[in-house]
Amino acid sequence: MAAYDNLCMSCMADRGEDMVCPLCGFSETESQPPHALPYRTLLQDRYLVGRVKQENGEGFRYIGYDTMLHLPVKIRELFPQNLCQRAGNTWEIQVSVGQEAVFREVSNSFLEYSRIIGRLREVPAMEKIYDIFETNHTAYTIAEWSEQISLRYFVERSGGVLHWNDARQLFLPVFSALKEMHAQGIGHYGLSPDSISILKDGSMRLIDFAIRPVRQLRTSLQPDLAAGCAALEQYVMNAPLTESTDVYGVAANLFFALTGDLPLDAVQRQKDGKLLIATNILRQIPPHVVTALANALQVPPEQRTSTIAELEEQLASTPAVTSTISIEDTKMLKKIPVPYEEKGEEESQTWEPPPPKKKSLLWLWITLPCVGVAALSAILLSVFLPSRNQDLLSHSQANASSGALADSQETMASYSLHNSGENSVASSVETMAAPNLVGQVYADAVGATKEVDHYDVMLGEKVFDASVPEGNIISQTPEPGETMVVNGSVVVKVSQGSARRTLPEVAGLSLADACEKITAEGFTVVKIDDYSDTVPAEQVIGYQTVKAGETLNYGTEVTLILSKGPQE
Repeated sequence: MAAYDNLCMSCMADRGEDMVCPLCGFSETESQPPHALPYRTLLQDRYLVGRVKQENGEGFRYIGYDTMLHLPVKIRELFPQNLCQRAGNTWEIQVSVGQEAVFREVSNSFLEYSRIIGRLREVPAMEKIYDIFETNHTAYTIAEWSEQISLRYFVERSGGVLHWNDARQLFLPVFSALKEMHAQGIGHYGLSPDSISILKDGSMRLIDFAIRPVRQLRTSLQPDLAAGCAALEQYVMNAPLTESTDVYGVAANLFFALTGDLPLDAVQRQKDGKLLIATNILRQIPPHVVTALANALQVPPEQRTSTIAELEEQLASTPAVTSTISIEDTKMLKKIPVPYEEKGEEESQTWEPPPPKKKSLLWLWITLPCVGVAALSAILLSVFLPSRNQDLLSHSQANASSGALADSQETMASYSLHNSGENSVASSVETMAAPNLVGQVYADAVGATKEVDHYDVMLGEKVFDASVPEGNIISQTPEPGETMVVNGSVVVKVSQGSARRTLPEVAGLSLADACEKITAEGFTVVKIDDYSDTVPAEQVIGYQTVKAGETLNYGTEVTLILSKGPQE
């Protein structure tokens, strides 16, 4: 890899002979975090691994370099540190003893989630994933690397707040992207001023995608929750995460853009759900926008705006003037002037919108004294949730302070009971007959919810079985008709179809479209370039050593020939 010895491992610029990068100031004397891949590790004989830019319970995010396309990329590696470690001095993953089934489930979720994100690459605000593969006994994604800054930094450079007209234009593509995600059955659930970025052209993009177990407490992975942006249900074990969870997250970020501050943590806002907005800032935000934000930021999910489309509708109640901002323009944006004379220090004003009638009980509940509820909830907490106190307090790394969580233990228990509709203490465990899921499509079965069907569907493993269509359930535990606990889980085995797959026809397609078709069949892709007098540049000529229609083993690496056009 001598040809890449001068690449800076932090920005992938050519640093020449300098030991310290003249562009970003990085030196390779700075080591990688423990367990991360070494600098210049080569994946798939193509992707050069650079510096770790982020890590969470799912794994590592590196900057990388595509040695075929000759451009920086973003590499996401599945490495849940509580489930695995590196095997000796190799790059391979070794799953901890007893965690094999959990790791398989996490790996399958990672791959399924990433493939859906990859299919949404044409949605403007989505991260562009163009390669997904398995190696080193784990999984990776390769995404486009773009020059960008975080929403947090963008707002800071814009004087601390954005005008509604400017914020509206920025957030519209994000709303569209979130609607597309939920239409595909997935969510982001990690929206924050650091996971929403601004590109040089002034457009917004969603980044930092992670599978659901990372976005909720008490799952198989270490949680990564954004303080002030995470909804209440993300702090509650087994609570469903729905589109309204992302409604809360995106509304919190819009609130941040308009006011310069995030709402208090949802666990703190249970006792008082009011939104605090400085008086001079409040005067700059249209009343219908404040009302829409208040509805979207209600703490109990059943009282919250339920869909992104509904939030959009409420925000569009009054026509807005269009405005487009680029990163360079932020140098000229000043803090919004106060049109009124203010005496003394700026005061904070509590804004409470007149709630819709159907939500009036929420506001009444928020303003009532909590002493009786807290006392009752503390007793119920000790009966139903004996480990909740310690569990909540042990997750300070989830960006929520342990003090805030300790203050909310009683009311969180009350919320959980309120959602379940229980009015008295149950004296025994309620049971039911296990449903028959065998033969069903796994994706459809997962759509079942505890509220409606009183059980969850959990993926145990995927196996090759040519006799069962890919994606269909082969078997389940407990078996159909067996007794199980109400609101328990049914663990299923899902078919991966045949271990032998047919190569699709890709001649004439773009590289991105060809990769999508090939990886959908379970193959991995490598690309080479060649001249062609008949195939236009940037279109696929065909395969190098195999032909479309041939059958190969699942996971086989195939090489595509991409046209460079006629040789001059």
